[in-house]
Amino acid sequence: PAAPAEGDQTNPSGEDAPAQPDVPPEPAGPLTLSQTSFSIAAGETALLTTSNTITDIALECGFNDGNYFKDLFRKVYGRSPREYRKNPDAT
Repeated sequence: PAAPAEGDQTNPSGEDAPAQPDVPPEPAGPLTLSQTSFSIAAGETALLTTSNTITDIALECGFNDGNYFKDLFRKVYGRSPREYRKNPDAT
């Protein structure tokens, strides 16, 4: 018997291959500025309303890297997430 053509969904026994589960597409790319702003704001709220670790908050807000969240938070709020959590009213 001839070998199946490339891309043929038939397995060697001649039966149809099982259907592949739907796999969600990869994200289109990095977060947009508005998504990032929303994520940082959500992180600010979580810092003040939960006892979750800063890394957990970063992950929950869609950041893959806690250090990136911390750096970006410092740029936006002028202090680290830890400093902000300790004293949110400081200027």
